[in-house]
Amino acid sequence: FSKYPGFDLDSLEKDVLDAISRDVSISYVDEKHIMIGDILHPCTGPRTHVPSTGSIENFRIIKHVFYDPLKNEYMIAGRIGTQAKKAMILTTLQAINRSRCIYLRRNRIG
Repeated sequence: FSKYPGFDLDSLEKDVLDAISRDVSISYVDEKHIMIGDILHPCTGPRTHVPSTGSIENFRIIKHVFYDPLKNEYMIAGRIGTQAKKAMILTTLQAINRSRCIYLRRNRIG
């Protein structure tokens, strides 16, 4: 986001959990896109995606808006899984490029 997002992270987490409970299909489109249900979303590159949202376990939003000074952007992230070492950084409303993902993982944010 180019400006600080003013939405409620608890409400966003609830919406994501609702999509997970509906078991929406997820499919690869190309190097830059995936389909979640019938909506096209940007993707930062090939990864191992789950076949549907119902496969996502223990999702939670990191209750913090991060600022990336290199990109001059704000971002939000979430985690999945049950063990911190195996938790994955997810994008929620905006794709996070690989360099920012590496930054978050190296700094163990969340």
